[in-house]
Amino acid sequence: MSASDSSEFEENAPDWDKEEKGVIERKKECDHKLPLAFKLKRHPCHCVCLPTSPHVVVADHKGVISVLHYDSYVESSSKSQDPNKSQLPQVSLKCVEKAHNSFFYLDSNASSTQLVSGGDGRSIVLSDIETGLKPVVRISKAHGSSISAVCWYNDSCVVTGDTRGRIKAFDVRMGNSGKRRRVFKFYEHEGEMTDFSGDSARRLLFASSTDSTMSTIDFRRTQYKMQSQPSSNGEMRSVLVMGEQESKVVCGLSDGHVQIYQKGYYGVHTESLPIFDQMPNGRADLNLDKMRAIGDNVYAVSDDNGHIFAYSLFPNRRLTKVGCHRLATECFDLDYSGNVLISCGADKLLKFWDVSVLAASEILEQRSKQTTKQQILAIRKCFDPAAAFFADLHDSNGA
Repeated sequence: MSASDSSEFEENAPDWDKEEKGVIERKKECDHKLPLAFKLKRHPCHCVCLPTSPHVVVADHKGVISVLHYDSYVESSSKSQDPNKSQLPQVSLKCVEKAHNSFFYLDSNASSTQLVSGGDGRSIVLSDIETGLKPVVRISKAHGSSISAVCWYNDSCVVTGDTRGRIKAFDVRMGNSGKRRRVFKFYEHEGEMTDFSGDSARRLLFASSTDSTMSTIDFRRTQYKMQSQPSSNGEMRSVLVMGEQESKVVCGLSDGHVQIYQKGYYGVHTESLPIFDQMPNGRADLNLDKMRAIGDNVYAVSDDNGHIFAYSLFPNRRLTKVGCHRLATECFDLDYSGNVLISCGADKLLKFWDVSVLAASEILEQRSKQTTKQQILAIRKCFDPAAAFFADLHDSNGA
């Protein structure tokens, strides 16, 4: 276990609007000791945060699922804030492990401490963290091939996809028989299923696949609605529902592009954004394998080199570098508060990154370019003190 202290930020914020000053002040209110790093025993392959409690679950390549509970926090140094209010996690972690055979992919129930897992064993296991990951339900041979994606879609149903492109949904309230549990099955894809997402009303389910297409399923009617046109920008690796009133569906592609679908028009994408072209010395073939929404208009991605970046959807801008691993980033997720991003990498480290500034930011397409530029600069000053120094130096020279 190791911890590295982030540098203190400048005392004098630029004389901008109150909103830009607020971004700096929110960052200075906490006594930052991030990123925190926890050394894992084995190479991780997937992680998920519980949406109701400070737990992160990590699965490794040997099928061992570890539950880590971070129960200590950094208290705010600001006198105006409640000293008992939790801000950022410390390195005090308690680990509970449970060995399953080849369960690599995880997801959690939004309203309980239950976990669903699947992998090369072709079986689905529901376990409860409060009982030490004791299996509650096991659906044996749920798929004919290895499971490549899982999603706990609502309180009663889980959705899984396999390496042959098959999508299945199971009702966890039924008996142990997989056939009785199955809600629907669709065999529309020709490539491996990679990710699932859905709207907040849990009416529509979106699924991405390596055949460069996205499926839209009416979950309530158990009806397959449509499959998008194949993309020419690589395999679809992830899918998110974003935007105001969930008006956009965003897909990450293997060559570093982001494809955007408008609400109600999921057959053809409206925009394709090469986001990695905005990076210095960026390569067009960087794999956009992991994506997580931080807000309505902000999302985080990782590249093949272990770097984690934050982008705004509209306008398409790189906001800041959130953090990095020495080797590739295997997975990352937002914790239950929405203010801390937890990542695991091939360097066997679990890291915690403060993204509270990004979660509270309001970068909108309708604003002027100057206002948007000031907002982005304020965010970068919070994450990179060196950038703040050179930005102030540039402003003083320009004056």
